[in-house]
Amino acid sequence: MSVCVWIHKGAFALINKATPRGSLTDTTACITQHSQSTVSLFTAQRFPRHTGLYAFVTHLLLARRAGIISIIPRLLADGGEFKSYSKAERGEKLSGEPHSVRMCDEELNPAAVAQPVEDVHGDGRWMSQHTRFVQECKDGEPDVLFIGDSMLQLMEQYEVWKEFFSPLHALNFSIAGDTTCNVLWRLQNGELENIRPKVVVLWVGTNNYEHTAEQVAGGILAIAQLLTSHLPKAKKVVLGLLPRGEHPNPLRVKNAAVNGFLHSWLPRLGQTQLLDVGREFVHSDGTIIPRHMFDFLHLTSTGYLTVAKPLSDLLLQILDETPEERQASLV
Repeated sequence: MSVCVWIHKGAFALINKATPRGSLTDTTACITQHSQSTVSLFTAQRFPRHTGLYAFVTHLLLARRAGIISIIPRLLADGGEFKSYSKAERGEKLSGEPHSVRMCDEELNPAAVAQPVEDVHGDGRWMSQHTRFVQECKDGEPDVLFIGDSMLQLMEQYEVWKEFFSPLHALNFSIAGDTTCNVLWRLQNGELENIRPKVVVLWVGTNNYEHTAEQVAGGILAIAQLLTSHLPKAKKVVLGLLPRGEHPNPLRVKNAAVNGFLHSWLPRLGQTQLLDVGREFVHSDGTIIPRHMFDFLHLTSTGYLTVAKPLSDLLLQILDETPEERQASLV
């Protein structure tokens, strides 16, 4: 049998106050006493050693190594008590759970570990962009915040940005080449301070070459989770990863799998929607043409229009502002 540990908001606060020398019995009592607490999601990353939660997880891992019990610590669940499952039942239970919020021994999802970009070229451009974004947080009051990689960064260079998104009082905190890890680091280091956008648009993940589809989706979920924590009133729109490459290839399959995971996981967060327009780019013969993606990855003006129109409609719906009202505000 395996024991699933279900950590909740109230229990987390008590666990975090526990001393590293606290007993496993005392710690588990904290959980069972808060079985009715609201589920709280936590970014999947290594816990600081000075926290009580680190001590708690350490207890579990030591118990597992000693062969006393097989324990699966989990940070996302829909109940509050301890439950035991057979090996077969455990596999069925966990098969659909987000990798970003599940621990396996000491290792967590590598796509959900915050990391800055290494300055291999020595010009500091990535950090300079991050610093500019942090400053814009102090100067601007966006209603819509865009966060991601080159897919969103380049959008700002096309007419669709001026037509659809600038009128929405938008800021774009996107950097080419970013992975989920890089975006997590940026958001944890000042890019969410002093702003209260009504909607956040997230588009990242296609650069996570070293990670599996499940890990990438977990990294995206971790970002959405962080946004929920920092901006509880903001609604979130996650753009699905687009197909890439002129002809069908493994990366297309991987991106489609990422979208599949997101379709299942994101509704659990609340106030989060997935917008997937990938089918619009693939022709009946399975090819993508340069008219939509000039390098079979990055979008042309026609390609961006395919994304911008449904995204704009969704944002206006969320903001409860009709196109006529937006035009009137511009006048």
